Amino acid sequence: NKKNTVSNSQYQVNIVKPESAEQSDEIADSLKDGMAVLLNLSLVNEDTASNIYYFACGAAYALGGTMREIADRIWIIVPRGVKFLENSDEQQTEE
Repeated sequence: NKKNTVSNSQYQVNIVKPESAEQSDEIADSLKDGMAVLLNLSLVNEDTASNIYYFACGAAYALGGTMREIADRIWIIVPRGVKFLENSDEQQTEE
């Protein structure tokens, strides 16, 4: 499991690069702890990536979070209360 945590005094981002679907619980655990997750699925095959993606979608939904794809096979998942800023008009949006 490749994992890093980026943080400052207010926010933490858990960088998760799972090597198997068994490591998916780290995504939900991070969201439950109020951390954003940068999910990189580049180390797993398509089937495993799909399983992890669907788990992450369910965890984000159940915990009131939001997901966005930021690059091929890379997702940002934020906990409840965190909003994305759109680059085009810099207005806050919440999905």
